[in-house]
Amino acid sequence: MAMPDPFDWKQVIDDKTAMPDADASVVIDPVSGQPLPFDPDRPVPASVHALDTNENYLRVEDGGATAPGDPETKTVADLHLDELLRMAVERQASDIHITSGLPPTIRVDGELVALSFQTLTPQDTRRLIYETLSNDNLTKFESTHELDFGYSVKGVSRFRFNVYMQRGSVSGALRAIPTKIPTFDSLGLPAVVREMAKRSSGLILVTGPTGSGKTTTIATMIDDINENRRAHILTIEDPIEYLHQHKKCMVNQREMHSDTFSFHNSLRAVLREDP
Repeated sequence: MAMPDPFDWKQVIDDKTAMPDADASVVIDPVSGQPLPFDPDRPVPASVHALDTNENYLRVEDGGATAPGDPETKTVADLHLDELLRMAVERQASDIHITSGLPPTIRVDGELVALSFQTLTPQDTRRLIYETLSNDNLTKFESTHELDFGYSVKGVSRFRFNVYMQRGSVSGALRAIPTKIPTFDSLGLPAVVREMAKRSSGLILVTGPTGSGKTTTIATMIDDINENRRAHILTIEDPIEYLHQHKKCMVNQREMHSDTFSFHNSLRAVLREDP
């Protein structure tokens, strides 16, 4: 079967049900986004999403969503984001995704896994995400359609929350931030990084691709300074991720858009704040 938009599930269902005698199943390649031929006698790879048109839901192989009415399927009507994040942390997830057309999905050991919930609608994603937004964040998001901020769930973890629009609906991606700041040894960082943290002046650039540990490395360096020197540490972050306590140092963390509105102005102000 061919279709204009393989992710327009309603149209897919209508097309499939219009040909009840057709010996075909709709299978979507998650990489190319294109329909694939499907042999029912051959198992579908775990990475491939298949649409069960009899039940009108997205089946995610490898233990994700189950059929509507199945006792394993959880409804999302009363689901709150804090509850979802608690479940994700219990499963040692690094990331949580909220997007319409799929159940809530988490990343565990590098693999995306759909939780056993019903498929989220645009109304579901909007409700789940909007209930976490302050009035200021809501105003900013509705004017820019982009938002980054830190979000905490007491007794669970802290998260970096990115909210965005896709196909006209609200979506969100959260990255779990460990409450305990790692040490140099636990990260396996070379000794030269620890030596850099001992310097009293200079410019250190920490670079790398997304998810390579830039923020964690910087947090570890700051924590080492905090434990071994008496100084005033000032950070400017967007958003604040790791929370640093006052140890030997005084630590002041400033977050963009809530504590300051400009990296340029806040960096200039740092020089007047006895760093």
